[in-house]
Amino acid sequence: MIRSRFLSKLLFLLLLIGLSETKLAKAEHIVGGDIYWECVTTGPDAGKFIFYLTLYRDCSVQNTIISSTGHVLQLPNHPDFIGADVPLTLISQTDITQPGCGVSCASANPGDVSTEQFLFATAPVAVTGTPPAEGFLVRYHRCCRNGVDNLFDAGTQEIYYTATMYPFNGQNVFPCFDSSPQFAETPTSLLCSGYELRYNSNAIDNDLDSLSYELVEALGNFGTPVPYTAGYSPTTPLPGPTLDPSYDQVTLDPVTGQLEYDGPAGVQGRWTVVAAVYGWRCGQLISKTIREMSVTII
Repeated sequence: MIRSRFLSKLLFLLLLIGLSETKLAKAEHIVGGDIYWECVTTGPDAGKFIFYLTLYRDCSVQNTIISSTGHVLQLPNHPDFIGADVPLTLISQTDITQPGCGVSCASANPGDVSTEQFLFATAPVAVTGTPPAEGFLVRYHRCCRNGVDNLFDAGTQEIYYTATMYPFNGQNVFPCFDSSPQFAETPTSLLCSGYELRYNSNAIDNDLDSLSYELVEALGNFGTPVPYTAGYSPTTPLPGPTLDPSYDQVTLDPVTGQLEYDGPAGVQGRWTVVAAVYGWRCGQLISKTIREMSVTII
């Protein structure tokens, strides 16, 4: 009996270790992403939405990949999609490592700077009804976040990306009448210590809606905010004056979307930066898209 209890405890311990190793194997390779949608205006699927998911992979993390299958989006507060998944299909896979600042994904080793972009899309989806005041939420989540300097115990948190479709004059969203903002520029992931970062995601809106920008909090398990480590916050995601009065405060222009930051000399690490872009039509908020990216200073 004693031996049986011992073996049961040992098996349980090995199971926990295995789960932890699996979690680590999934972590630390997705370093950003965003969701957006397009309104189909012509053809047999006119009036439906196509939803897109972009993921960014750190190629230097060994033995990790982003699978081409098994990814889904969810609309958790839409009555027709509760408990249902919307499958995604891989559209493209592109090495976006900045020229002269890293190595290709094919030859990346631990510690190298190397990034790959994956673009997924759904089939045309009919979404009906008028969004509630809080909007129809579109989300992607999975285990696990990569370890960064500004999020507390990030490896225990989910990756959780969202976009939101808000009501407009009480209109039914079928047939669709709006495409969300999307990002024309890939995220800047590398900054040299002591140098300036001047970056604009160049969000565009096919409907020519007005856009505004804001730094927002990272989301984790169950869509709740991830705690920030001491000295950091959603609006101070990079080393700033709260850590050292000589450090620069990162800024995001709410009108142009220009992000500016001067990297402190001698400081190295990786930090998660999350920015929201809002779409406005006739003074009404109509959409919200969030981009998350990791900024590495070397």
